[in-house]
Amino acid sequence: MVTRFVDFERDKLFDEVWEHPVSHLAQQYGVSDANLRLAAREMGLPLPASGHWSKVAHGKGAAKPELPDTEGPATYRLTWYVNDEVEEMARRFEPRFSELKKPAADMPPMATALGECIPLIRQMATRLKKGFKDGREWPAVKGGGLFELAVAPENQLRALLTMDRLVRYCKASGLKLVTDDKAQAPAHFLVDGTKLTMRIFESGRREDNEVTPAELLNARSDPYALRHRQKYVYRATNLLKLEVQVPDWRWTEFTVQDGSETPLAERLAEVPARMQEVALRIRLRDEIRTEERDQAETRRAALARQEALKAAELAKLAKFEGLADRLERAGRLRVLTAALQASKVFPEDSEVRELTWLRTAADWLDPTVQVHWPVVDDAHVLA
Repeated sequence: MVTRFVDFERDKLFDEVWEHPVSHLAQQYGVSDANLRLAAREMGLPLPASGHWSKVAHGKGAAKPELPDTEGPATYRLTWYVNDEVEEMARRFEPRFSELKKPAADMPPMATALGECIPLIRQMATRLKKGFKDGREWPAVKGGGLFELAVAPENQLRALLTMDRLVRYCKASGLKLVTDDKAQAPAHFLVDGTKLTMRIFESGRREDNEVTPAELLNARSDPYALRHRQKYVYRATNLLKLEVQVPDWRWTEFTVQDGSETPLAERLAEVPARMQEVALRIRLRDEIRTEERDQAETRRAALARQEALKAAELAKLAKFEGLADRLERAGRLRVLTAALQASKVFPEDSEVRELTWLRTAADWLDPTVQVHWPVVDDAHVLA
């Protein structure tokens, strides 16, 4: 996320809102109309009334008022957060999408019976008869090599015929159909290398499932009989919805559904192109994230090199600080030697020996002299 902000000045914004419509100003500042009005309200600025600019166009409109006094702020900062990945996606999408070869195929006619459908749809119809049900007790199709379908029993044939038409249309548009029933993955289309699957779903209208007299009679002998019964019953809404998803994510990328007057089967013309759009967005997202990972790795490598250089420099500094410390200690010993010699502290028989020892120690500490001190330097030889 990137933080962005714009600063408004009270005097300047007051003049601007009475010279130009808020919508134009908002575009110039790169903010929404509502946020610009918020800034004006926070700074106590009166705005032109609704319809003011229409009146101005006809030579009318309210006169600009005086800037009112206020004890409030003279400036206002509007801050918001921007998803830089979304912005980068938008920047790259349009030119790339315009370069794509759009699917161009005639919509195939609607089949009137299952016998006219492609084998995949007939296989789905067979699976429906095997009795697998969803949580609403509606027959459903779900599994490897098949598209998903979950609709009320009375709408199954329409859903299958609609799916058949869509699959044939996508194939005619150049999309590759993959139906590997031995795999766990559902049937899907390969769209520019991206897997996209589809399902037709119908939302049910839930109603309470009333207890029947037979169930009440059975409950007298078995007190747990009512505990596991279906509490609700779902009625058909007759509104079919197509959902296009990425198989691995189970996230719906877009939907097409029955209209008030046009059924789903007549609203499929844009599906292949929209699948191309989804595939491109997924590729761009992966491309952007790969670049971000590479940039992050480059930054980490550069930081590691910088840290290594820093460590080397600090080690060198520590080395010379140690030499400087030794030089300072040597200087103090020489000052001490001169002071002791001048004060005649040592007895005459030991003065030369003690002062010689101090000079030797000072020269040994001094890094600019590098005197060899056998007793100290050669101690390992004796060991």
